[in-house]
Amino acid sequence: MIEEGKLTLLGIVPYDCVKIENGIAYLKKVGDETRGRFKKMDAVLVPYFDEEKGLIVPKKSLPSRKKMLRFHYLKAIKEEVDLPLSNDLSYFVAEQLDTIIRELAAKAQQNAEYRNDSRITPNHWYNLQLGMHQGDGYWPIHRELAKEYKEYLRE
Repeated sequence: MIEEGKLTLLGIVPYDCVKIENGIAYLKKVGDETRGRFKKMDAVLVPYFDEEKGLIVPKKSLPSRKKMLRFHYLKAIKEEVDLPLSNDLSYFVAEQLDTIIRELAAKAQQNAEYRNDSRITPNHWYNLQLGMHQGDGYWPIHRELAKEYKEYLRE
């Protein structure tokens, strides 16, 4: 990682690292004596010189969108419980997740519009959590709902 007082290259332009605060490096062009704004970069992403290897350009690690888009809900359920799962459960959970996501998305949009925000952020999304005794019980009607969703998927 770059250190205060060290030089770096961004493209072909040399910069001096003036200071690092809260993980942000403040860079100034070498030889530029005019006052003005610093170029700000995440300190861990600023290229730096190593005595042995020369210029080191850190790679920005991006989160895997592939992992984010593929949530294996049955795998998550199996990791949490010891009992075997019925086939109907997968259909019921899929239908329930679809409904919950759609309702939360609609509420998030309402929250964003209420605040006159131009996009939905995590701040607008309701954090859905079960209370201590929520979810306790047995609901025979759910098996019928799962079978209906299975038929819906066949269409």
